[in-house]
Amino acid sequence: MPSIIKSLTLAELPARSKDPLTNRRNNLLKKLEDQAALAANPDYVRVQHRWTGKGDARRRVEKQTSVKPWWREDHSGKAYMTIRVGQTPLEFEKGKAAIVTTRDELSALIARLRDAIASGEADSLIARVPVKAVGTKKRKAA
Repeated sequence: MPSIIKSLTLAELPARSKDPLTNRRNNLLKKLEDQAALAANPDYVRVQHRWTGKGDARRRVEKQTSVKPWWREDHSGKAYMTIRVGQTPLEFEKGKAAIVTTRDELSALIARLRDAIASGEADSLIARVPVKAVGTKKRKAA
């Protein structure tokens, strides 16, 4: 048994990323996965697993969450895709937050965007989106 453990390559466990830009990029990639699934299947719903109950009544349940498309189609057949960080659409240029494509090319566009974001090409765009404080209320003066 000791010879097996000695044959393993050991290393220190790296710390988890505390970089907010990396975390936002990873969250954006997860959302793009949902958009790709929605483009392939219009009936797609995200399934999340939750635990309910206490003690012996504790059980795992599935919660289905609808995914809203990040694109709109017009009467001529064009699709306008936006990328959202939180609820804010990314602006690629000043005042231009939509990518024009067709419904048929939507899946290929999402795949290209996923690759670009994973490689860090959109980090400067993601960094420009302000981080909104969630759950903080201003206190009224007494």
